[in-house]
Amino acid sequence: MRIARVYRQASEWDKAKPLLDRYVQENPKDEKGLAEAGANYLLNGDRATAENLLARSFKIEPELWATISASGAYMDVAPQE
Repeated sequence: MRIARVYRQASEWDKAKPLLDRYVQENPKDEKGLAEAGANYLLNGDRATAENLLARSFKIEPELWATISASGAYMDVAPQE
């Protein structure tokens, strides 16, 4: 996740995306990580994947930081660590 964040901050979505995908696959119950990945997908134009990840996050446990990541992405604000 950390390396994916660095790539995202450098506007290198093509390098961040596979790392986020791997993180999501290996951490399917991390509600904050799912929300952060979803927010990044939303910021990069893939709303369907974003909303799927966000829904998965909220089904696990509606957590404050997950909600902040999701709502920020809808306002074009990148998730903060």
